Amino acid sequence: MDTVNIGKNTELELLFQKVVRGDQKAFDEFYDAIKKPLLAYCLAILQDEEEARDAFHTTVMKVYEARQTYRQGNVHAWIFTIARNTSRSVVRRRQYSVAMADNFEAAAEESSGLADDEAVMVQQAIRKLPEEYRQVILLKYFGDMSVEKIAQSEGISVDLVKTRLFRARKRLAEILGTTFEPHDE
Repeated sequence: MDTVNIGKNTELELLFQKVVRGDQKAFDEFYDAIKKPLLAYCLAILQDEEEARDAFHTTVMKVYEARQTYRQGNVHAWIFTIARNTSRSVVRRRQYSVAMADNFEAAAEESSGLADDEAVMVQQAIRKLPEEYRQVILLKYFGDMSVEKIAQSEGISVDLVKTRLFRARKRLAEILGTTFEPHDE
């Protein structure tokens, strides 16, 4: 198994079972398979590269430490649930230690990962979405999760995930439409 497609939950599940049995090579492959989508997911929630890396590594550590307690099912959803909870904990700590940036642009300027103006606008729009819409968008596009995996992770029906994705995309189009439409001068 040279590469693992994280979209293929059965491959990831089999690889994780090897990790549970203590296979270090399997852990390295597992780490490589989840690194990019999981780090992107943490970054999408936290909007800060350093905090996202910390949340990512904390998530990997928690997954590894809890590997013996994992019950077979959807390892992808399990991992992203841990990442979501870890990232939310970082946000809560941040709220207590410093005031949250009222303006997303100020927060985006602090994050060196947001160099492109359009990416900043899209992320601003995502931040304006209600929590339930924002969550499915983040899981789908930053977490690279299927609708079925999102439903399982969030504990909701597949139809509700599809509805939330539809409404979130529609809301994003409305928000971004006003941003990208030419202004009459």
